[in-house]
Amino acid sequence: IRLLVARTLGSAPPDDEITRRVADLAGGNPLFAEEIALSLRSEGLIAIRDGYWRSIRPLEEMAFFEGVEKVVRERVDHLDLAAQNVLRAAAVIGRTFGIEALEALAGESVADVVDTLARTQMIRPGAEAGQCEFRHDQIRDVVYSAIPSDLRQRLHGALARWIEAARPKAAGADLAVLVQHFEAAGAFDKAVKYADTAASNALQIGAFREVESFIGICLEHEPPPQRWSSEDR
Repeated sequence: IRLLVARTLGSAPPDDEITRRVADLAGGNPLFAEEIALSLRSEGLIAIRDGYWRSIRPLEEMAFFEGVEKVVRERVDHLDLAAQNVLRAAAVIGRTFGIEALEALAGESVADVVDTLARTQMIRPGAEAGQCEFRHDQIRDVVYSAIPSDLRQRLHGALARWIEAARPKAAGADLAVLVQHFEAAGAFDKAVKYADTAASNALQIGAFREVESFIGICLEHEPPPQRWSSEDR
């Protein structure tokens, strides 16, 4: 825990009191330990004194860390509105997200906000240039689950339309992404259109599990069955 907290806080190691309290509250969960340490720092409850991170007030009274979700939510609530909006858009895109897609959803440059989110350790640079990722899947899951349903639908729809316009000859993974976002946006006609194409492509290469999955989406959103006459049947 001492090494984990020291790496998370940077600049200096934690003293024994902080290490012991974080260990007690984290209950063995490493992500929880990281989030608690970051919360202590962001809320100004600890500071560097004599070469160590030390508590500014007694930490024994702190018993409000009930789970990773609550800790992450509290950290998100401390961000300004612009950072929260960008974080929500990033969560809709996925664990890994491109800056170009993020700016398409935000409608403006997000460079400064991305830097802020990186400093707060919500996100970090991705493996490729122009990409970022959430520091942990659970952070993305907590942010995503807190997005109001109507806003979530609008963001999925906006992202799907942007991908559709940017990649008019979508194939492979792009088709699956379009299906996912149009379905989440409630645009089932579009979801079925791309699921049908994806199923046909998967059938040609013998990827039968994918065929089954995409056909399942088509069948789930097909219009109600018509009343056939005996002759039609």
